[in-house]
Amino acid sequence: ARVMIPLPKELKYQFNNDAFVYAYLAHVMYLVDAFKPDHIGFGIENNIMLTKIVETAATPDSGDDIPYEAWIDFTKAMRRIHAALKTAYPQKKLFYSLSADDYNYPRNFDFGSSQAAYNLLIKAINHTKSPYLYNRYVTGTVWQREHLKLASDFNDLIAISTYPFMAYGTNVAGIPADYLTRVREVAPSKPFAVAETGYIAEPLVYPDPLPAGTTPSLFVDGNTTAQAQYVSRLLADATKQNALFVNWFIVRDYDDMWKQVLVHLPGGETNRIWRDIGLFDGNGNSRLSLFLWHTYLWRGVQP
Repeated sequence: ARVMIPLPKELKYQFNNDAFVYAYLAHVMYLVDAFKPDHIGFGIENNIMLTKIVETAATPDSGDDIPYEAWIDFTKAMRRIHAALKTAYPQKKLFYSLSADDYNYPRNFDFGSSQAAYNLLIKAINHTKSPYLYNRYVTGTVWQREHLKLASDFNDLIAISTYPFMAYGTNVAGIPADYLTRVREVAPSKPFAVAETGYIAEPLVYPDPLPAGTTPSLFVDGNTTAQAQYVSRLLADATKQNALFVNWFIVRDYDDMWKQVLVHLPGGETNRIWRDIGLFDGNGNSRLSLFLWHTYLWRGVQP
């Protein structure tokens, strides 16, 4: 059995610690040498940290706060990792993905509502020298945009992660026109890609199985038509942006793995989110979305 050893308190959020940086570099280089990818993703949805920093700053329990300094330390570590990987693999493009869902989420942060939040704002202003952050009310997108600009020089492309069904369900037409591409404003001259995305083809219900007579704690409507509409929208946007690649997560529903393994593990609600997201259903039958996916692949086939 695995034994989880808690990280010493003094090392929490110390991303630029030499031991962490060197260990992570060794792991990434091992994977690159083993699998020889065309592109190297060395970070996943990194901008979520920016949201968590502000959300926790205004909570009563300061013990669970992610300090603003954590982002600064994180960017220093990422800069070192990017430089080392560029030296080892000069021909490859390196990226850390950005959550488009987090970037687009319509939240507002009231930095004047608490002393902790106010102190956070002052630190951000002093570090970024950004006039936007002088506003008392700062939108989440502005907060993210200004800080991601600081970290854009060690990202070779803008690669998004997005699962918009969590917000829009079957209303694919309601997804804003710039939802997938808005984050490009961070570095508009850099190539675009979709690091991971998907859309459910069946309703998302949790707990699953749902006990009789109970109300689900999580429900998102989904069907094959909505999934196909999203695939069309996704690939049309990617084509307009000359995307380097689009990665669908995941190809086949994992009904069997859910029933046999995942439903029994901690974090079941999270594991359930992507169960019915495949271009193939749980029995291996193709969906309409797969045909649409193939039409775009066929367009790229040269005689």
